Amino acid sequence: MGRWGWEIYDSDAGLGFLDTITDFLEREFAFWMIPEQRIGMDVTLWLSNTLPVLEIMLLLKEYHPAAYHIRDPKTVQRWRGEFLSVWDSDWQDTVKNLSLFVGVYGDNVFRKQHRSFITAIFDHFESTAHSWGDDAEPEIEIPLPLEYTLPFFSVRHRTNQNGESIIIVEQFIYQLIENLEREIIYRLSLEKRAHLYSYDEIWIAVDLVAFLCESYQISARVNQPVVRKWRDTMIEIWEEQEARELYQNVMRAFDRLESVAQKHPPMFQ
Repeated sequence: MGRWGWEIYDSDAGLGFLDTITDFLEREFAFWMIPEQRIGMDVTLWLSNTLPVLEIMLLLKEYHPAAYHIRDPKTVQRWRGEFLSVWDSDWQDTVKNLSLFVGVYGDNVFRKQHRSFITAIFDHFESTAHSWGDDAEPEIEIPLPLEYTLPFFSVRHRTNQNGESIIIVEQFIYQLIENLEREIIYRLSLEKRAHLYSYDEIWIAVDLVAFLCESYQISARVNQPVVRKWRDTMIEIWEEQEARELYQNVMRAFDRLESVAQKHPPMFQ
């Protein structure tokens, strides 16, 4: 596997693993953009499934330039049409149904208020697709509005019964974090570690879990001793540590996740 630098993503294996994550997100979003998935489905539920994927795609694209591969602007144009056909429709959910979701997508006033951000997101994606296209003339990438901070739609700050501020996110975010943690556990397991061709996938999964938890200000649902155990096992099985710069960057990724575990410990330990 080729490596051209000492940052944790500077290798074929590292970017290959990042590709699997971004490809999964793009397939997930494309799945929800199929008309058959939208027709007959509760529209608020449909939005609660699509918006988290859309925002994580944006977050990862801003985090690492290689985390985005949509090359066809017509794909983005079709997605925009499908999405806005729901967002712009004149419908209003009941108060009871609205309480079931993180976002207030079912509120017609909310959708009208933030429509400009939705269209800006798709403009941003389309301009990037043009700039990456092999046959397209390079275009200036359209930036996102400065008045919005990601994540916006897929997270809510609320107050619980004790008057404490809590953060609630859509379930998809936790599912993605859990899948990344399973990759870490699987690759560090006794059954798998002896057959690994590279360790890049482990430390990139660690870095992405830390990044997502920091972005959403949520728990990774693992405690500090677990992260330390992962790091100790990583050091134990890592045979080639002569590249000190890479070693230091890998340790920073684990330190970052340990910091998340300290700041946002799991509810049950």
